[in-house]
Amino acid sequence: MHTTRKKLAQPPVKAACTACRASRTRCDGKRDCTSCVKKSRECIYVPSKRGGPRVSRRAASKALSSKSSITQPADQDSILCSPLPLTDPTRYTDLPNSIHFSGEVLSMVNPGAGLAQTQGHQELDQDSDMIFDSIFNYPTPPSTTPGSGSLYEEEPSLPATPIVRAYGSDSDLLNGYYIFIHQYFPILPPPSLSASLCDNAIAYSMDDLEAGDDEYHPSSPLSLVIAAILALIPHEQDADWANEEAVLFRRKYSYFLVQSALESIEIESELPGSSVDPSDTLTDSHDRSMRASFHPMVPVELESIIALDLLSIYEYSQRGNINRMRSRAGQALVAAMNLSLHSRGGEFDQFEESRRRAWWMTYICVCQASIYSSCPPIISLYDPSFTTLYPSTNSDIDAWPFFIQAQQTILSATLFVVDLNKTLERNENLDIICDRMQQLEQEMAPLVAQADKYAQCMPSFNPVDSDEEIVAETLKSMARVKLNSARIKLHRFCAFFDHPIFSKKYCDLKPISSPLDFRDRTPSMSSMACCSTSMISMNINMDLDLPLTPSEPTVASSGQDFRSTGDLIELFPFSSRASQKICLKSALNIVQSFETLPYPFLISNKPMPRTMPSMSCCAMQAGYALLMLRQKTLAEKNASNDIYVQTLFIKMHRALVSIASTLENYSIASEAIAGMRDQIQEFIQTHFGN
Repeated sequence: MHTTRKKLAQPPVKAACTACRASRTRCDGKRDCTSCVKKSRECIYVPSKRGGPRVSRRAASKALSSKSSITQPADQDSILCSPLPLTDPTRYTDLPNSIHFSGEVLSMVNPGAGLAQTQGHQELDQDSDMIFDSIFNYPTPPSTTPGSGSLYEEEPSLPATPIVRAYGSDSDLLNGYYIFIHQYFPILPPPSLSASLCDNAIAYSMDDLEAGDDEYHPSSPLSLVIAAILALIPHEQDADWANEEAVLFRRKYSYFLVQSALESIEIESELPGSSVDPSDTLTDSHDRSMRASFHPMVPVELESIIALDLLSIYEYSQRGNINRMRSRAGQALVAAMNLSLHSRGGEFDQFEESRRRAWWMTYICVCQASIYSSCPPIISLYDPSFTTLYPSTNSDIDAWPFFIQAQQTILSATLFVVDLNKTLERNENLDIICDRMQQLEQEMAPLVAQADKYAQCMPSFNPVDSDEEIVAETLKSMARVKLNSARIKLHRFCAFFDHPIFSKKYCDLKPISSPLDFRDRTPSMSSMACCSTSMISMNINMDLDLPLTPSEPTVASSGQDFRSTGDLIELFPFSSRASQKICLKSALNIVQSFETLPYPFLISNKPMPRTMPSMSCCAMQAGYALLMLRQKTLAEKNASNDIYVQTLFIKMHRALVSIASTLENYSIASEAIAGMRDQIQEFIQTHFGN
């Protein structure tokens, strides 16, 4: 309940003199002001450099209510979809008895659920090779048999007025960053030793926003962007957080904060003297860091760079706009290089860790934008001028270098796919592509093996602290996801001929050419069979000289036309079966690594989403490999009478459900991910349902 507040007889002036600012007295804005005249002091006016106008919640309320919707860009690569109920307990309950799975497969929506799943999927990963060979080479059958279980079912909630997550101070907002963002996107230095990370989020409704005009408002670019990301996370008091009206309210408020952040970035780059005497402005040195910093260990000049990096992920995961993602990352890169953050070598001062993280996370964002858009990056991956040392954590010196190396590897694999597609389209010689594939596999194999060793350690699931143990573990888990996704990209064509099965384009996965029913979106038995050279050694009567489909172009190599999939496969250094086996193992590794990622360290009765889903396309790579392997297996084996096939299908089903749950958790606070979630869930219902 709000009390009526007395309105001021005279509204505040836009600019107060320096004396009134220092004494915190009211200034009437005159020249000279009344207060200075009375006290016989000099009255001086200096333009404010606090980072732009503060964002009034009343202004936010007006902005939200004045628009019925936020227009989304009609981008070809956009994957934003309308909000849907986030948890449907009936989605996976109508499965046949032969496909039910163990209770170890819990929902990824519940905080801490990943820890319960880890052991089961380690077993699943370890015997994937044996299961694969069991189907195609007939060794001793596996000794384990699956059980049965069910997914987490969300308790029904009563309708309520939509509310949004907000914070009452910079310190509370910073705590929110360390709880919800830092472990997935550690762009700020670790919290101090004395930091107490409590989530002091405030629940604001539309009425509260209209009334709260004199409370805390974020003002710097960085604080505004962090507030925008946190606003997408449902507040614990929101009894109906998945309701369409509640989702829309959070979306609008978050977008308003993002727009305010972009305005603040522009204001901070503005020079007040430009409108008075541009000639002096051009020659003068300018100090733009007069305002207080948002983080005590981050200089003000880095804040806009960090804000743009966060916005690049926001544009993709929330807005579904890959072009803007590239633009924001590019802006951050230019600003970072203008400050020479890329070439600091071994210099060190109290802000050095902040500079290292700002540079290398900008580098990561530029690479990520290139991966999502399937375009070459605007920088050279291994530019010798990039001499800035890697960031570090007190708990593990290897985490950051390994994570950055994994990012470079998955970008290299993405560019390989791009060049492979161009070579096939142009009917060019494949020799260079084949040599490159072999070289990349030789580079990836030891990295994947190292990632597997890291994965053997049990995750701690502790909150973020000054040693950043949980950050180091998360970086290694994310590196493992990226490395295995890179391996799928590398072997996808040999294994499956890149046959499209998804209705939309996800990274470098081709979409189907026409909107067919999901039951018609998977390749036919014969087309899957003809892309597997393993059937030659198994003497299965499949025609390997079938004409190629439009998605499998004829390729000219070494002066000869190859008009069959079998002939084309023989040009590559890996057989179809070898690549399929690698894809299966990689997909299961991705699933396991997603399950070891921590959740926000909070005790809550609401699903706490992971934020900054920069690896969502890796989940789609794993889903693609599993779905195609299912079709390949059906093409070669009698699924109804083969115990090995049934065991493999159950393991695939577990993994796909885990992928769907991971994407569902991401989609709570990242709406664009919902399209991926729905795609995987629909395939599960279609191919593993009744």
